[in-house]
Amino acid sequence: MKTSILHEIEQSVQQLYALVQQRQAEKTAISILHIGNDCTVVAYGDGSATPIHIWRLEIGAEITAQQFFRHYPPTTGEVEEAIQNVEDEVMTLSKLLPFGSSLYTSDQGIREIVLLADRSPEHAERVVLARTDMEQVFGRLAAIVFGRPVHSDHLPATGSFAARLLILREVMFHLKFMDITSVAPNSK
Repeated sequence: MKTSILHEIEQSVQQLYALVQQRQAEKTAISILHIGNDCTVVAYGDGSATPIHIWRLEIGAEITAQQFFRHYPPTTGEVEEAIQNVEDEVMTLSKLLPFGSSLYTSDQGIREIVLLADRSPEHAERVVLARTDMEQVFGRLAAIVFGRPVHSDHLPATGSFAARLLILREVMFHLKFMDITSVAPNSK
């Protein structure tokens, strides 16, 4: 885990944090998740004006797909190896991230997962994805990995989608988030 973060990603994460913090009725802890192509960023704040911590994890949708998925759909061995790598990276935060914050994102890739699970209108400003619903989408991907025809589902047939879903799953599970709120990028 590195603490240096690309300026534009950090700025985007801080802007979303500020937006969520301003719209809260009462001051509560906030976490922001950004799954980029080359890294994943998690920010945490206690509800104050700016995040207290911003962490960069060396996992991202494209880099994880390139590193582990040589096929599409990926093989079970490729998925297991990717899960182990992502889990190891996410677990570095398990002792650092305080428990009990609400998780938010404005990532279009995560919003796509939310919409695949929820069927909410794309233009909704905020959509909440429960961990159980995210697991249902992951189960659909797992069925494809285990042999269900790719065309039998409407999941995007790309390694980067599979990697993003896997990263989201590991973050929600190991950091104990029961849901994630997707804030539409245009609501800022």
